[in-house]
Amino acid sequence: MNAIRLAGERLYLTDDPELGITGNPDPDVCARHVARYTKAIELAEHKGGNWLDFACGSGYGTALAADVADLVVGMDRDPTAIRYAVRHHKRPNVAYRLATPDTVWRTTVVRPNVVICVETLEHMDAATQGYYLQATARGMARGGTLVLACPLGNDGPSRVNPWHLYEPSKEFLIDMLRANFKDVSLHCEDYISTSGPATQAWAVCR
Repeated sequence: MNAIRLAGERLYLTDDPELGITGNPDPDVCARHVARYTKAIELAEHKGGNWLDFACGSGYGTALAADVADLVVGMDRDPTAIRYAVRHHKRPNVAYRLATPDTVWRTTVVRPNVVICVETLEHMDAATQGYYLQATARGMARGGTLVLACPLGNDGPSRVNPWHLYEPSKEFLIDMLRANFKDVSLHCEDYISTSGPATQAWAVCR
């Protein structure tokens, strides 16, 4: 299952010349993305336990979750991002692993109590989104929580962001979530992205 597009939207907070990485120089962009992880962690309403940060990228959000979790595993399909995460966002209770939507649950030994998925779903096609949500619902611990954030669109590729493969409509997203989780709450926020006006969906699923 390779229908995923992420490469152009990795966020690195600092430079790493050895890895050939230049950090994002825009403090507003960095602050906005860090704030999204902070919000996702707050929405989980869970202290301790095992957490999974899927598509963790450079690991800054995984490190934030480590402040409230017993163990956090950050997973990403990009080897360079994982190497950067290990070098810059290592914590005693954090581990980083390579994984894709179709391998994440094969490599997860401990069922997580919380899964955070921040600005990742839109990089998958519709079929992969459905597969990922179904696998997540089955792979979490009993009573577990998924916190998901993604921009909404018109059930197709983004008109302004070439890295977004499929931006779900609000209706499509709700249908996918309710097909896999018993309790779904969702709210939306309008904001101005680097590509223009956008709407962000926040979902908490149990």
